This record gives sequence, structure tokens and C-alpha cells, in this order.
Amino acid sequence: PRVRIRVISTADVANIAVITNDAVAAVSRAGLAKVTPNGSEPIYTSAQLGSTYSCATQDLAATSSGTFLYQPGCNGSPILRGNVDGGGVATLVDIFAPPLNVGNFLCVARDPRGGFNVIAVDVDGYIPRLYHVAEDARDATGLTRIETTPTFAEAKRSQDETFAFWFCSLATAPDGTIYFQTYSQLWKVSP
Repeated sequence: PRVRIRVISTADVANIAVITNDAVAAVSRAGLAKVTPNGSEPIYTSAQLGSTYSCATQDLAATSSGTFLYQPGCNGSPILRGNVDGGGVATLVDIFAPPLNVGNFLCVARDPRGGFNVIAVDVDGYIPRLYHVAEDARDATGLTRIETTPTFAEAKRSQDETFAFWFCSLATAPDGTIYFQTYSQLWKVSP
């Protein structure tokens, strides 16, 4: 079968997140835009996102309602929550604030069952932590830590690679299975 493709934007896009079949959120040097087959609509400026653009762990995920999580990705960056309707974007979680006290957010993915999954690392030992973030979360109370067996601390100790858990991408299957791609491995977290 033939598949139609066409250019819908030529912006210097760093990250995209699917909203619906006909819309994506896109982060570029200018900020965040909603991109549809009809063109690109700027929603938030780079300044509103607190973005310095192209930091090592910059990431973006969005739900079908247009709610998104964006992490600028620089050391010490918070995770931001907003909506592509233009209703505002704000810090969801400051990484150094209790109860998290983490060193950085690494990657984020939409959870098809609702909300998002996020990998953060702790300050001591750079150990990954997996969290589920409710779509309507307003602060850290909307985050639920997901414990794994083995723990990520145990998994990290079993690796002899320096960058084993320093960079990542995340994807969540419809049944809740989470795929966590580290620097050189792919981990499967089954519900």
C-alpha cells in the first residue's frame, strides 16, 4: 500500500510529541508549537519554557487532550506541565524540592492508559527512578514512584558501563509495559 507523506513544518525542531493523528507538539529554538497539516501555530516561547534548547536530556510527551510534559534537559531543570491550548505552562516539579530530591529528569513518555511515565535520577549514585505522573498533576503529589524488581539500583550495580543509565528514551505500550532505553541497553518493565 502507498503511504502519503508531506512536509508540514520546516522549523528547527528538537523534540516532537504526538497529540492526535493530525497534531503534534514540537519544541524548537522559538519555543513550543502545535503542528497540524494546516501549519505550525506557536503556543509558548522559549522563555516561557525556560529552555536553553538542546540540553542533553531535553524531552517532550503529550496526551490526546493536549496536555504535555516538557523537560528542558539541562542539569537542574524542572519538569514543566502545560497544554497546547495556550492555557499556560508552569513548573510541575522542581527537582530539588522534597519529596523527590532528584538530580535530574532524563526522559518522559506518554502512558496510553493515562498520564505519563518519567525517569528521574537521584543525587547520590545517579540511580534511575521511575514515576507515573497523573495527567492532571499540579505538583509532586501527582507523581507515583513505580518500584521494580530488580530495582534500578541493583540493575545499575550489575553493569560495568560508565554511562549505563545516564541517557535514555522511554516508551509505554498500551498494556502498561514500559521500555526504557539506556545508553546501550533496552530494559523492559512489565506490569
